[in-house]
Amino acid sequence: MNIHTRQRPAIEVAKWGIYGKHYDVIVIELLGCGVKNVSIENWINADYAVFDFSKKGQDIRIAASGAEWAFEATVASFNFQRCSTYINGEPEEY
Repeated sequence: MNIHTRQRPAIEVAKWGIYGKHYDVIVIELLGCGVKNVSIENWINADYAVFDFSKKGQDIRIAASGAEWAFEATVASFNFQRCSTYINGEPEEY
């Protein structure tokens, strides 16, 4: 599962460069182990949103939604793989 976020990192990562100039999206790559269920509504309308992670018994629930779309998945665990970055909008002038 790849989570794309436009949230500025709390700690700058030197190898990524400057947020807003060299990147404005961070991709958090996770491997979901023991996927229990996945629900996706109107995926084509998906946009950046706040993700909610919560415990559901022994499992982890991740959810996000917007005005015309929704995503929810329940997994036994996540394994962090890596982060990558890219520029989605116009770089800011520095």
